[in-house]
Amino acid sequence: PFKRLLYAGAVTCLETYLSEILFKKVIENEFNIKKYISKCMNKNKYNSIIEKKEISEEELKKEVEDDIIKFPYHRLKDVKERYKFFFNIQIPDYNEISKIIRFRHIIIHRNGKDKSGYELPLDTNKVDETINKVEKFITDINSLVLNRINDDDNDELPW
Repeated sequence: PFKRLLYAGAVTCLETYLSEILFKKVIENEFNIKKYISKCMNKNKYNSIIEKKEISEEELKKEVEDDIIKFPYHRLKDVKERYKFFFNIQIPDYNEISKIIRFRHIIIHRNGKDKSGYELPLDTNKVDETINKVEKFITDINSLVLNRINDDDNDELPW
């Protein structure tokens, strides 16, 4: 069970990173909040916000915060789109990471067993490889984001 928790935890770290860096930059100022609303929000949600004639800045910020927090960061295709629209970056190839996320789904929702009930193998090497792949993916995205926003003062990950 411990190996499964470590494996799943690597994906949780990825989802946390993807959420936090976006949240941090969007909420930074009013311009970024409006940019996020116009470029990244679901069109129905966007239209409902635009239709509100009297919406305070605090309400607007809360709508955006909720949208960012509730977004499914395990859907890398959708993350890629949001990052492209908001940060104007292309996230690196994520095929390997998608496989990792699918395996994590099996670990979390089926206790590591396939649909036939067969327990899928997970050894220490696979856990280590997964952690390294996720760390590299996060580091690559972080470099792209930091280069894009020219934030030379803060080259640290957001946690």
